[in-house]
Amino acid sequence: MQFDIVHGDVKPGNILQSESGTVKLSNFGLARRLSKLQPGKIQLIGMPNYLSLEAAAQKPVDFRIDMYSLGVTLFELTFGR
Repeated sequence: MQFDIVHGDVKPGNILQSESGTVKLSNFGLARRLSKLQPGKIQLIGMPNYLSLEAAAQKPVDFRIDMYSLGVTLFELTFGR
């Protein structure tokens, strides 16, 4: 794995667009280093509507929880719900 960081709070409110059109991810308050997460401890991070199934079930998490949250966000942008 190239990066050791999980944002943990990907949602529409944390995605910003600059005047030049560049999209940026903000609010790294819940970001965690994967290597620092304790196995067996509660790892719920993120908003419930954007929370991956693994995180909700308190299973070990990795970068894919951010991909899931981004997918939910893109679904909402596409279909308006």
